[in-house]
Amino acid sequence: MTDTHEEGVAANLANWNEKVPIHLDSPFYQVHFDALEQGGVCLHQLTIDEMGDVRGMKTAHLQCHIGTDSLSLVRLGAQVTGYDFSQPAIDGARELSKRYDLPADFVCGSIDQAAEKLGEKQFDLVFTSDGVLIWLPDLKPWAEQIAKLLKPGGRFFVTDTHPIVHALGDNWFGVDFDSPEPHVPFAYPYFDHPEGIVFNEPGTYAGPSKDTQHNTSYEWPHPVSSIVNALIAAGLRIDALIEEPACCYPRYSCMTQRKDGLWQLPEPLRSRIPLRLTVKASKAG
Repeated sequence: MTDTHEEGVAANLANWNEKVPIHLDSPFYQVHFDALEQGGVCLHQLTIDEMGDVRGMKTAHLQCHIGTDSLSLVRLGAQVTGYDFSQPAIDGARELSKRYDLPADFVCGSIDQAAEKLGEKQFDLVFTSDGVLIWLPDLKPWAEQIAKLLKPGGRFFVTDTHPIVHALGDNWFGVDFDSPEPHVPFAYPYFDHPEGIVFNEPGTYAGPSKDTQHNTSYEWPHPVSSIVNALIAAGLRIDALIEEPACCYPRYSCMTQRKDGLWQLPEPLRSRIPLRLTVKASKAG
């Protein structure tokens, strides 16, 4: 890891540590808590369908944050270990596990320590989802750790915001959505950007108006090719690559919700811009 990577990861850790108590007390996550309280799950049905049956599977959930998706996997029948680099997040996940009587293990550590901390060849499934890949400065150690964690024949599943969305940014200035040919400018690099993109923004997606102190964060874009090739280089077989024109949350104000709960752009952009990427891979048995 380069000095820039170390600086960025340290800034992100401080940023995420500060977000944890906000998230645990936010309306955004209360929806998740209510679902767990009522015997449901936080994972979208499309994710569940794409992932397949997880009953009885020993599962490692990487970058689990406060563990709401981890506990959803438990409710679906998996034996789950959540893993995250933020100790406050892990503490919060453990508390939620007790609150909802959904037994899971939660371990704190960096991605490059995952196999050391969780055990090599221990897991039938490694899972990670939604807002995870941009926080990784280098996908090579990430993919290598996944390969080490999986048993022979084990599966890997990641679903996340499509890399093209990060390149477009959050504010499409000058875009006329009513135009038959809207022009969408790229705000950030699409391809790998080892130096990282530095942001300085107060608050959090679950509490935009909150007063926060650790506001510097680093994001590292990775194109689809880098994601797939990192997994292949680690010895995994790519079983499916799925691109969707909809996502699990209303990232842009112009989006409307479909009957299945996913959010989509207006036409003609709907058929032009992928919003969600899912990759399924497996380890040779």
